[in-house]
Amino acid sequence: MNNRARKLANDHWGYIAQLLEEHDESSDTIEVCRFHYVEAFVHGHKHALEDLENEEPGGRYANEYKID
Repeated sequence: MNNRARKLANDHWGYIAQLLEEHDESSDTIEVCRFHYVEAFVHGHKHALEDLENEEPGGRYANEYKID
């Protein structure tokens, strides 16, 4: 689980880094942001998977994510 979330976060990080570079943020600031972004993404991904795992058939996520 963590490896998948970390890969997703790192794959998306390039987009965020470009935004920060466009705003002339320092490399030190960008590195701090990268750390927090990736860790927050991994943490949120864990909670999303927990919600899906605990979902009852036909529950609130069923229609949105096609869970039977």
